[in-house]
Amino acid sequence: MSDMFSVALDWAANANHTGLFSALRRGYFEDEDIEVNIIAPHHDRFVTEHVLNGEADVAFAFEGTIVDAHVRGEPLLSVAAIARHHWSSLAVLASSNIRSPRDLRNKRYAGFGHDAIEEAIISEMIRNDGATDGAFQLASVRFAAVDVLLEDRADFFWIYDGIEGVDASERGIALRLFSPAQYRIPDYYAPVLFAHEDLLGDPDRRDIARRGMRAIRNGYLFATYHPDEAAEDLVAMAPKFGGLYHQSADIARVSQRDTSSRYIGEQSAENWGMQTLEQWTAFSNFLWQRGALGRVSEPNYAALFTNELLTSAL
Repeated sequence: MSDMFSVALDWAANANHTGLFSALRRGYFEDEDIEVNIIAPHHDRFVTEHVLNGEADVAFAFEGTIVDAHVRGEPLLSVAAIARHHWSSLAVLASSNIRSPRDLRNKRYAGFGHDAIEEAIISEMIRNDGATDGAFQLASVRFAAVDVLLEDRADFFWIYDGIEGVDASERGIALRLFSPAQYRIPDYYAPVLFAHEDLLGDPDRRDIARRGMRAIRNGYLFATYHPDEAAEDLVAMAPKFGGLYHQSADIARVSQRDTSSRYIGEQSAENWGMQTLEQWTAFSNFLWQRGALGRVSEPNYAALFTNELLTSAL
């Protein structure tokens, strides 16, 4: 009987998740004697709940999710970075009069649920672009899409360039993008896979997770070198797990080609998913210094992540 390994999605299936779906469809979990259970995203639940409640062994999120959880005393840590660098931006309609982050001052923002963290980053971008203050209007939407701009429910929102950005471009919707890195925001991992600390303390569960992560790693390497075939995996599997983000397989294919080029970046294939203390420290310290984590002591940055499941899976 195969061991069970559960993975929770953070959003409708897209190229961030393709390595998981390729691993499932191409038998990489079977090779590890693993039966994988994929949990679809829930609009009324945060993905951290699945891991804290023991429903999922690992789940997708972004680096800020883990930092925020850690300072609240939730025993979560990142176990793999889907890509070495994030590829996200603030997006506005190209037809708007918003030309740079300073123009976002007092504009309406559709957030994804980490209000304090989002406010710290966006306000800093606005100020670093020359505005006297970083004030803007924040409303948490969580699963925002470009429709919030088209329907005039918000002036800007946060996107993955290779997912919502590609989707909008393929649909003929012109966006203007502002990357946090261009406005002196430290690099961060997005997305990551995270787990409960207890998983690493239990030898049996750790072994299952090690094998599960090896299957996922092989799925992302397959998607890196075979983006069109990986896009087929994504499109084929997505309906079973909450649906595909994109409106068509053709858009998913373009998105996958863009995103597949980012999984490894300057890393070697063997180092897929590996994380560095330097990167975790820079971004987490930025959030702490600006009060986005509340009135807490400086976090132990080394406790926010581990490469153990990946190094033991090689």
